[in-house]
Parts: sequence; C-alpha cells; structure tokens
Amino acid sequence: CELSANPVGRLVLALTGTTSPERVRLSDAVCTALQIVEHLQDVAEDLGRDRIYLPAEDMDRFRVSEADLARPSAGASVRALIAYESTRASELLKEGIPLVGSVDGRLKLLLAGFVGGGRSALAAVSAAGFDVLPGPPKPTKPTMLREVAVVLRRARREG
Repeated sequence: CELSANPVGRLVLALTGTTSPERVRLSDAVCTALQIVEHLQDVAEDLGRDRIYLPAEDMDRFRVSEADLARPSAGASVRALIAYESTRASELLKEGIPLVGSVDGRLKLLLAGFVGGGRSALAAVSAAGFDVLPGPPKPTKPTMLREVAVVLRRARREG
C-alpha cells in the first residue's frame, strides 16, 4: 500500500493544492483501506494469477493455507481471516473520513465516493458471510449511494 495506493492519494492532494501533513496521513489511511478492500474482493482471481495479497502473518494466525484459498467456498478459518481484514479496512476508512470534510467542491465528492464505495464493498463482503472465494461480492448502487451520503454527513461533523 505504501508504494502503490498511497502515492496515488498523495498525488491527488498535490494536484489539487490541498496537501498538508494531516491530509496526507488521512489520505494514506483511505488509500490503504481501499487497496485492502480490493484485495479482499479479488482473493480467488488473484490466486488464479499465482498471487496472494493477504498478509502472511495473518494467514498463519488464522491457519489459512493457499489450498484453503483455492477451494470453491471459504471455510471458517478463511471467513475469519477475511472478517479480520475487513475490520482493519473499515477502521482505516473511518479514520479517513475527516479528509472528506477538510476539502471542498468536486474533491469532497470524489473522496466521499471513494470512502463510501469502500464502505459499501465491505458491506457486500460482510453480506456474503465473508466468503469471497466464489467471486467478488459486489455492492448495489443504492448501498453505494447510501454510504456516500453517510460519509458526507459524518465528514461535516468531523471535518
């Protein structure tokens, strides 16, 4: 995340002239969370390309092997690992909400869309019982719009 997702957020801040140390910290939280969400949604697809983006130490902690990830449906240990990583991503998204409230205009809407989209993707993963192996759980448009609205309301209070 430090070398791929986070620099994108920093670049957006630089291009919009809104860079500050606090905004960079908040942007890093959002970008890291979004990359985790993407990796959670794509576990099976990534494995098909000989890639595993779940942290090895967490896989060990939950006793998840590559063979577990290759199954058509997730067992209890894989679901527990995905739930754990989902919580991590959710906390990072929550941490980043003040970033949305610290900017204006299109950038505010863009950031709310990213954070709300991440939150709705995590809701879809949760609704799938954290079984991401059959394919990526996808959020619905109403859920995405609702989450963007929630983010905008919270950002107003916290920003």
